[in-house]
Amino acid sequence: MSAHLIEISDLHTSARKIVELGILQNRKALRSFSSKLCSNKSDCEDLVQDTICNALAASHTYDATKSMISWLFSIMKHANIDNFRRSKGDERTGNTAMPEGQILPPSYHWTSNFHRVAAAMDRMSDVKRAAIIQIACGGDYASSAVICGCDVNTLKTRVRRARHELMVEVGDMFASN
Repeated sequence: MSAHLIEISDLHTSARKIVELGILQNRKALRSFSSKLCSNKSDCEDLVQDTICNALAASHTYDATKSMISWLFSIMKHANIDNFRRSKGDERTGNTAMPEGQILPPSYHWTSNFHRVAAAMDRMSDVKRAAIIQIACGGDYASSAVICGCDVNTLKTRVRRARHELMVEVGDMFASN
């Protein structure tokens, strides 16, 4: 029975790796498609990041016999629809500001922090972003170096520099903890 569980776990891990690679290979296409769905650059970048997060979270549902880019575009389209509905809900109620004295739930702060980190990562060079995403998603340095097309020491340097850039840009949000 445990062998069966290991096989299922291995399938989820390999599916995630396939999705990670697909995201890296199709990032430019995702940005291009998001520019057709959104009117300003900031919204485009947010939509790409939402798509990446949703794709990674749903990596176990990806069917390798289907087109990766079509799957990613479908996720992006649905994320855009969700964002549109949320913004329309705020407009309908006319309540875009919090009542005075009301404290935002912790999930709002995490969402806000996520968007700051995502924006900082979007400002990184593609090679640094690819390196840190590979390692952050659980990849080991050897296989991540192969995927990124460089040697292990180069990958380690890219990850170190990417971490430093993130700490410079968003490190203050961890200072109060």
